[in-house]
Amino acid sequence: MSSSWVGSPPDLVAVRVLRSASWRMSSSWERRRLASSLPPPPSPPFRLSKPSRIPFPSLETISK
Repeated sequence: MSSSWVGSPPDLVAVRVLRSASWRMSSSWERRRLASSLPPPPSPPFRLSKPSRIPFPSLETISK
């Protein structure tokens, strides 16, 4: 029992790493899809800082 309990924290860390990696992959795919549909900006931070290109009004109010 103790050995399985000791092996559990690394498993949790691996699950977190996998979740963050999958989230990064999905977010990068979303960015790629948005970049292909929008005119290419000078740089990603510049595109994120322009609220006029973001279709969500909540993000627009946050950026102001």
